[in-house]
Amino acid sequence: GVTDPLLPANDGCFEVSFSPDRPNAVRRVDDPPEIELTIQDFSRLIVGACDPDPMWLPDMKLNGPVEEAAKLFYRKPTFISALF
Repeated sequence: GVTDPLLPANDGCFEVSFSPDRPNAVRRVDDPPEIELTIQDFSRLIVGACDPDPMWLPDMKLNGPVEEAAKLFYRKPTFISALF
């Protein structure tokens, strides 16, 4: 589940499907979340700035094995410049 204090409409549980040979899909679901985190931590994970290790994201709550979360959220080469 994701929480977003700035835009509460983003709060909820989402199912993320992915495959290297077809488009990714995200949909809102009513199932219990496998992972609970803020939109800030979700953003860090989805761009690959860190992996789902609680050491990096102490406010994240994993409701399953970290290995499952690591299949979706893994480190990726990123370049983020703070030139604003």
